[in-house]
Amino acid sequence: MKCHLIKRGRLYSMRLRLNQGDPLENIPLKLSDKQSAEKRMKEIAAQRQREALGILPPAPLVAAAQKPLLQHVEDYVNDLTTAGRNFRYVKLVALHLKHLLKECGWALSKDVTADAFEKWRSANRDKSAKTMHEYLSDASTFFRWMENRGRIAANPLKMVSRVELRGKEKIKRRAFSLDELRRLQAVSGRRWVVYLTAVTTGIRRGELEALEWGDFQIDQAPYSVRIRACISKNKRSVDLPLMELVAEELRKLRPDGVAPGAKVFKGWMPKMERFKKDLEAACIPFINERGHRADFHALRGTLATNLLNAGVPLRVAMEWMRHSDPKLTTKTYYDERQTPLSDAVGKLTAFLGDSANGGLSPRLSPVLVNSGQNLSTPGKSESPPEAPKPLENKGDCHALAQADNACQVAYLAGVEPATPRSVVWCSIQLSYRYVAVVI
Repeated sequence: MKCHLIKRGRLYSMRLRLNQGDPLENIPLKLSDKQSAEKRMKEIAAQRQREALGILPPAPLVAAAQKPLLQHVEDYVNDLTTAGRNFRYVKLVALHLKHLLKECGWALSKDVTADAFEKWRSANRDKSAKTMHEYLSDASTFFRWMENRGRIAANPLKMVSRVELRGKEKIKRRAFSLDELRRLQAVSGRRWVVYLTAVTTGIRRGELEALEWGDFQIDQAPYSVRIRACISKNKRSVDLPLMELVAEELRKLRPDGVAPGAKVFKGWMPKMERFKKDLEAACIPFINERGHRADFHALRGTLATNLLNAGVPLRVAMEWMRHSDPKLTTKTYYDERQTPLSDAVGKLTAFLGDSANGGLSPRLSPVLVNSGQNLSTPGKSESPPEAPKPLENKGDCHALAQADNACQVAYLAGVEPATPRSVVWCSIQLSYRYVAVVI
């Protein structure tokens, strides 16, 4: 280590080099007396050397430890705002953090402990599990931000366990039935386009409000809508397919000569009270006898429920819902009360047969045969039904998609399709093959 004094004008400063090959660092001492400047130079040099050896924490860490946590929170909120995060999300995070600092008595970073947070959480058991989860998530993200910025040595809440959410939700949502959607369509007027877009794409309310006309491709097939990264909750840009029915309704509402950057649903996005009035007019209870809600976000859950009930592969449903965890799709958003258990019972009965005839039927289950299971009975040979052949080329796939789309549009519009079989909900394109669930 090398250091020496230099004088500029009437004030001294020092030049410091810790290791050979490092550039010289100029440090103003702001002192005019030489002896005082030499003493201060030696103190700074010794401190820098101890920091380099890990004996002392770095000076920025020491300075951050003396700064009130509320100021760190303000810096964090400003960083979120600059990064373009949603205004309501930033406001809620700031509210949670300031409330937590006040309730736990955290003034400086040294006051923050995992025990203090767990004690506060135990004293607030009246709050829902989801709310407690949000407090921990917001606080952990904040302290991780401080750690990455060199303001604390480690996240003090890193080892705090999360609360169990399943079965503890205060708000339990349910999926809309087809009959309820038909009644909602009959009473909601032009707001039906909002509800229809939400229930067929799964786009969240905040994302719907931010959609622009330039995000939609509705003039020619294939129809789609782009969720830009700046408005998406997971900050990922994605193109979602649109049904022809949705594209047609949007074309009717699009003003002539509208700018691509104009908001699609600005001015007539229904608020909660308006949505409740539409539900009341359609004779749909906002909260049913079991305490399950049918709010706007339940339209997103309706999509997840119908995708899984239609036999759509879980991975495809996850991508459509933009979920990173399959549990969100299968547990949180799926309404198990609409699971087609009666169909499963019918298939089981067809396989097992009548108990009066010995408990098991020699007949083969078409479902099991088609899925590859082969059962045989002595003394009788029965040819299994021929499994459906895969489509040979893309043209056949597109033809099937067009036929399915007509049934699909009729299904959501509440009109029986002209075909003797009704295609439930949608056709999913996966590697140029379409899956249609029929009843």
